Amino acid sequence: MSTMLIDTSALHALNYARDDHHAKALAYFKSLAGRVKPILTEWVFVETMNLTKARLGPEYAIAFGRQLKASKTFYPLILIDDDKRNTWDIFERYDDKEWSYVDCSLLAVAQRLKIRRIFTFDRHFRQMGLEVVP
Repeated sequence: MSTMLIDTSALHALNYARDDHHAKALAYFKSLAGRVKPILTEWVFVETMNLTKARLGPEYAIAFGRQLKASKTFYPLILIDDDKRNTWDIFERYDDKEWSYVDCSLLAVAQRLKIRRIFTFDRHFRQMGLEVVP
């Protein structure tokens, strides 16, 4: 089974039926079943919980967080020290970009694990040279 990264924008679209990308995210996610296991980094989980709580409220965020934590669909990944150092290096080096710190962490993880594909609706990842899906 192959892997790919997943970003907050994709998780939010999957979770929130009123998101503009919900239908597209759900269809794509279903097409992955049994073939690709998305990597969910700890920092994307944190960012997703913050976004969900801010937009949909604490009860919704807690329920979604519990779902994610119990899910066997995602491969949870804790960033190692090298990822954290490389995240800072990327963030500092590309100060002309609008990349968030979490976006930079995903690039650092992608580089370490040699992953080229990310499930996202965030255009910044194309600038990073990653293949954006769907």
